[in-house]
Formats: sequence, structure tokens, C-alpha cells
Amino acid sequence: MPILLQSLQSARGPDAGQRPSAGTPADGDGELRDGELTLLIGPVGAGKSSLLRTLAGVVPPVSGQVYYDGQPLWRGRRAAPTLLLRVGLVFQSPEQQLFARTVQGEFHYSLRPYHLPPDLIAARTAAALAGTGLNTRILSQSPWYLSGGQRRRLAVATTLATATDWLFLDEPTAGLDALALPQLLQTLQQLRNERREQGRGGLVVATHDLDALLPIADRVWLWANGRLRWTGTPAQLVEQEALCQAYGVGPTEVQATRRALLAAGVDLPGELWQAEGLAAAVAASLQFPANQLPTLDADRPWDAAAALECPASDALPPALAAEGTRLAEPSPLDARARWLCCSLLTLGVLAQTHPLGVLFGVLLAAGMCLRARTPVSAWRRVTLPYTWMTAFSTLFAGLYWQPATGLSWHGLGFAIPAALTTLQALLRLYAVVLLGLWLTSGSSYLALQQGLAHTLRHLERWRVPVAPLALGAGLVLRFIPCIGQELERFSQIARARGKSRARAGALRASDLPVVMIPLLAALFQLAEDLALALEARGLRQWPAAPPADPEARWHSAEWRAVAGAVLALACLLALREVLPVC
Repeated sequence: MPILLQSLQSARGPDAGQRPSAGTPADGDGELRDGELTLLIGPVGAGKSSLLRTLAGVVPPVSGQVYYDGQPLWRGRRAAPTLLLRVGLVFQSPEQQLFARTVQGEFHYSLRPYHLPPDLIAARTAAALAGTGLNTRILSQSPWYLSGGQRRRLAVATTLATATDWLFLDEPTAGLDALALPQLLQTLQQLRNERREQGRGGLVVATHDLDALLPIADRVWLWANGRLRWTGTPAQLVEQEALCQAYGVGPTEVQATRRALLAAGVDLPGELWQAEGLAAAVAASLQFPANQLPTLDADRPWDAAAALECPASDALPPALAAEGTRLAEPSPLDARARWLCCSLLTLGVLAQTHPLGVLFGVLLAAGMCLRARTPVSAWRRVTLPYTWMTAFSTLFAGLYWQPATGLSWHGLGFAIPAALTTLQALLRLYAVVLLGLWLTSGSSYLALQQGLAHTLRHLERWRVPVAPLALGAGLVLRFIPCIGQELERFSQIARARGKSRARAGALRASDLPVVMIPLLAALFQLAEDLALALEARGLRQWPAAPPADPEARWHSAEWRAVAGAVLALACLLALREVLPVC
């Protein structure tokens, strides 16, 4: 069952850089062959994890299509149900996805979509546990009583038990110790060989660990800016030094060692890309007579950094060499100006007492988000849940029952003034939420914290604890988005494990325990790590607010933004006076 990619583009991370320009090589077409282990490599934020989730039917592509045996995987934002059962996905940090009371419950959940008989479930469970080095005696235990390494292997085993044609793994070597790595490599080769013998499917592994996984790979895909940029064998990848340098991939330890030996005068013939071959070549080169051994120039010290640096090459097109290394331009507004604008407009929005004034505040906040090019994903995470909450709250606020008419439909009524009052309060809060989205989308949390501390530093004369206030505001701004990100991550895990047929982004009611338990555990762990980090950095004794930076002066953009905020505040206050209280 080969996989064909047609003009496919996956979503990318925040560090991915600009959208690929027209005319760049590779148009998103590719083929994953049966019986092969394919490595998926590329820079951070290139969209490798998103590609795996697209191939597994969890996240729809930005554009293009995926075909399994000629059948399209995606139909709009829904994946084909029959194809979902033929693919398996192991996420990063899979030990965080466990939720059941027992280990046996974890296997039952992963195998439930396949409707297998009990004896086959038991056989697959035992085989998966044995393949990951676990014993069947843990089936009655709680996953939370296992060690971290055992939980990770258990999570991988629940995916292996599904015996899917294609298996996708996201950074499987991350966090593994030296003893567990050989077992993982052996397992991957065994899984590849089984699929090769049966003539079905294969493995795709997204990784940055080329030294461990390159020797066992059959093919390599270089993924950057959400598209396929290059494909070839591991031996061919090692020879593409200019390509690897342009995309920040490698060099491997073998490449670095060979360059160091060449810089020292040891010429090793042949295409060497495996450690064993390099060791054999080094051993053979040392069997020369003593008068033929290479010697170092005593007058020219060896520069190790220069030896390890990738050599420049003119074979790479300039447009390709520059692609993948561009980062988004920083926000033109100073953080202090952002805080001031947000505070002025929030004051004006909260002062509104008429629906038209509140609506003007919402439109003003939405226009600011559009002007700042707030990411669509962030806008959607805020808007969709709030819209549903507003609709239901307004509906229920307007409903009333008249007992005098008895229990009949004629006693049910709808009070428009009560509904409008609730709608007005929720829209006012929505405008404030959009202003907060604009505040956080254009500056980093550290910049916002420092900007607030600079703005309030004069209050220390009256013994106002400026540093704790600024730190608290920064932590709140940092922690709240983490909740949405973690919720989305665990909902994707639930859809992948449960083979959900719902449209991407939706979550079934039956999957809520699968999401909420790991989500709460992750948030508690995040809060504990944050508290320990603050204590380790000695923040029990609050430092004074940082002094003003003489170079951090406002430019015309900051002054125009503040002037616009003052003008908008004046308009909002004028509306409050003109429009009647409602």
C-alpha cells in the first residue's frame, strides 16, 4: 500500500520562516514505498510533525492530497474511515497520553475500533508488550505506577498492537538512554522487515537524530517550509553537504569526523556515511609505513571549528539556500506602547453601556487583530468556543417560564431585553479578549513582562511591588495559551488512538476522559516545573524593577499607535455619553 503525496503542503511551526516562494524545487509530490523505513528530516518548525499527523488522518493538509493505494485520504476536513484503521501514529512524549485505570484498559481503547475477538486482543497485547521489553504481569497495574521509561514503552506498545500497515513515529529517540536506543533500533528494523516480507506498508520516522537512525534507513525525505524539498538514499544525503547546510540539517558525527581527519591530512577514500565503515577506513589508513604517515604542520595550528564547518558550494541555487532560514520579522511596536494601547482601549470598552457602543468596541478590537496579522489558528481557538458560549448563554438568559399557565408549551417565553443584556456583557468581555490577543500576538511574553516593569517602575517610590506584578502578568500571559495548546495536542492524540471519524478539530464525548486526564496531569506538571524553576532562580527575594533603557526610545510607530488609542478612547467615551444607558 504505497502512499502518494500530490502537491501536499503541511502546516508549519512558529519558527518555520516565510512561505515558500514560487519556482523553488519540489512541488510537494512524493511516494512512500512499501517495505521501506523512511526518515523525515528538516529544520525545527518545518512541519514534520504536521506531516505525520496529516498522513495519519489527524490534521488536514494546508493544500494537496494524500493517496493510499489510489484512494484519497482526505475528504474535506474528514479522513476516510477505512484508511484510518490502516495507519498508526506514535506522538512525541507518548507516555503523556495514558489515561486508563489499568494497562489492559490502554490496550482495549487502542484496539476497540478494530472489533477484534478477545483471544486476538490478548495475543496482540502480549506480542506488543514483548516487542517493547515489557511483561504481561503489568496488565492489571495502573500505568501511573510504572516508571517513565516503562510508560513510554507502554504507549508505543498500544500502537504496535494495532498491527497497522503504516507506522509513523515522531522523534522516537528523544529522551532515550544509551541502553534503550539499541533495542529501539532493533524493533524498528524488525517492524520494517515484517512489512517488507508481507508486502504491505512501511515506517516513517521524523527525527533530528541522524547518527542513530540514518544507518538503518532505506530512504530520506528532507521536509522544509511545509513541503518536500529533497528525497534520496542515506548515502546520497551525506554527499549533499550544501543542501544540508542550507536547511540546517546535520552534519552527522561521521561527516564531522571525516572532515576533521581530512583537515589533519588523513585522506579516506570511498563514500563513508556509517561509523563502521569510517572505523575500518581509519584502521586501514594507519597501516602505512612510518615514513608515509601524515603529519600536521607545526606552524599552522589545526582549526577544529573550521574543519567541522560545512564547505560553501555554488551548486545550490541562491533562492534555495536562503529559504528555510528566514524568521518572521519582529513586531514594530514597543511592548510599553502595546500595554498602554491595550489599557486605554480596555477602559473605553468596559465603559460602554449601550449595545452599539459595545459592538463598536468589538469591531475596533477585531480590526486591530486583523491589522496585526494575528494567526488564524489563534483567532479560531478564541473565537469559536466563545461564539458557542455566547449563543447558548444568550438563549438561556432570555428563556422564562410562566407557572400560571401550567406545564405546557404556551408557558415558555423569550425575554428579548434579558437576552440583550447578557449578550452585551459577553460581547464586552469578547472585545477585551480580542485586545488581549492583539497584545500577546505581536510581542514575546518576556518583552511584555519587561515592558510592564519599565512602565510601572516609578511606582516603587510608593513601595508598590512592581517586579512581582510584572512577573505575575507575564506568567498569566504565558500559562493561558499553554492550556489551549495542550488541549489541542491531547485531542489529536485521542483522535489518532480512537480512529475518530469526526472532522478535524472536533472531539467526541466518549473521548473526553482520554483528553482531560492527561491534560490535567500535564498542566499540573507544567505548574510544578514552573514553581521549581522560579524557586531555583531565587525569586523569593524580588529584585527592583529594571531601570529604563536609554536606547529603548519610542519611534514614530509607537507614538502613532498611542495617539490612535487615545483617539479611539475618546470616541468610545463620546459614544457612552451620546447613547442612552441600556
